[in-house]
Amino acid sequence: MRLEFEKNGYESISLRDSVYLTIREAILNGKYPPNKRLREIPLAEELGVSRTPVREAIKRLAEEHLVVIMPKCGAKVADYSDKDVADALAVRLVIENMAVKLAARYMTKDQVIELRDINSEMEDALKDKALAKITEADKRFHSSICAGANNQVLQKTMAMLDAEVLRYRVDYIKGIEDYMQLIKEHKELIDAIDARDEEKAEELMSRHIENQKKKVLEALESEKE
Repeated sequence: MRLEFEKNGYESISLRDSVYLTIREAILNGKYPPNKRLREIPLAEELGVSRTPVREAIKRLAEEHLVVIMPKCGAKVADYSDKDVADALAVRLVIENMAVKLAARYMTKDQVIELRDINSEMEDALKDKALAKITEADKRFHSSICAGANNQVLQKTMAMLDAEVLRYRVDYIKGIEDYMQLIKEHKELIDAIDARDEEKAEELMSRHIENQKKKVLEALESEKE
């Protein structure tokens, strides 16, 4: 696999940030799976840059706990345990329940239409079996709900949690049936938001996240067998 940040929309930012964002995206979207070694020279060659921005990117990613730096052994993509998943989902449950409740109160009609459009994109991507597009649209769906909550602190907190959440969703929620269920649950959430039904929206979001938690933990457990 070759990483090409020139094609990822990073042309307008610094080389240092471009390299960082490109490697980060490869980790978050599953191209670089847990425990994959990150070697400076091959990465630099792939990106057509010197080792310096690659080394700096790895240090930044280590600060985000996406990479583990091993003394005298280089670096690797961080792995995660059952507890890591459970902890991230516990926080996500609280944040997204608050977000969807506020979204049901404050979201405009245009914002609700945007949610429906994103979910339609997911349906189209599913027909084409474009799983990367589904994952990207799913992230935008939840980010849009958070944006519609009209609370900037909540939005920033959710953005910080994105890296923790996206990785295991990419790694373990892959089946067509899983995505069909995801889209169905999104439709129900949109209807509750559109109806200004805060309690129903919160109930549906709780169920949505619990369903994902169950699938991810089942997948992790099966790997141990």
